[in-house]
Amino acid sequence: MKSIAIGFSKIKTKTVAVLLAIAAAVILPQLAHLAGAALGVGSSVGEMFLPMQFPVLFVGALMGPAAGLVTGVLSPLVSHVLTGMPVSVMLPFIMLELGVYGLASGLMKSRLCKPAARIFVAQVAGRAARTLAMVGAFYFQGSSLPLRAGWTYITAGIWGIVIQLLVLPVLLALVEKKRG
Repeated sequence: MKSIAIGFSKIKTKTVAVLLAIAAAVILPQLAHLAGAALGVGSSVGEMFLPMQFPVLFVGALMGPAAGLVTGVLSPLVSHVLTGMPVSVMLPFIMLELGVYGLASGLMKSRLCKPAARIFVAQVAGRAARTLAMVGAFYFQGSSLPLRAGWTYITAGIWGIVIQLLVLPVLLALVEKKRG
């Protein structure tokens, strides 16, 4: 009976973590867009700092692949329903990308590697999944995705990628240390 209670407690904890991460993944981009508007640069702040990715990568790396995948897939969907962003045409690609971020960072949790390596592998996997999906979508429409578009996608978010690689491992180490 005690193991059932412990199992239920873990499920409750993961559910709360996923819900908080989804809320953060909806709120952080809105704050970035507000900051962009205040600075006169528009939505480029979100594209530059990738605020939706932070909570997805974090919850995946902390709570495992299922929590990461659910957070990654649901976050852009909830954001789209509540705010209209991401736009409909990009929604499936971003759901795939963030789902892979969460899944990959969760799968890396069980590997004996440093938090920065977990985040890096997840970043590469998520970006690769989105890029491949977009290339496939363009191909099936009879056109091709310009190489410049793929490169712009990577370079526009370089600050967010670097910040994620610096901040998330520290946060993960602090939480994991506290867990004991």
